Amino acid sequence: MQQDALDNEYELFLRQIGSHLAEARKNKGVSQRSLGEILGKNPAMIARVEKSGGRRTSLRSFFEVARSIGVSLGEVITKSEVDLEFVKEEPRQPNERIQALSARLEGLPDSEREWFLSTIESLLQKASPLTRKGADIGRLNKESSEPLCASSS
Repeated sequence: MQQDALDNEYELFLRQIGSHLAEARKNKGVSQRSLGEILGKNPAMIARVEKSGGRRTSLRSFFEVARSIGVSLGEVITKSEVDLEFVKEEPRQPNERIQALSARLEGLPDSEREWFLSTIESLLQKASPLTRKGADIGRLNKESSEPLCASSS
């Protein structure tokens, strides 16, 4: 991986961490102002950590925010790393995408996970018969090297 691409990925990773910390703070019902007061920091610093991340944000700043709102920085980092896989420019195979989605679902609370699973199941049930037939034909083509239709010559 080239240095510029690695730098861009790192910046995106830091922004993901900040975004997840902001989400966790909001879920706990804590404002940036009150978090700033708890930490003895300016609310603008909290906003910078959450919005921009970036190289100017230290690991200590991420740690202080996570600790103050009662979330594990390790879990936030893991979730951010999983999310990073979704925004990479490299094309991925369907099985890799399914595995990444599964990892993201595992990190959700049970009620949210159940909602996503029910939605996916509903979408699969509503898929048109033609779409399902197309998938079956594609599978058959991969399993057999023989043509599906014999030519009449």
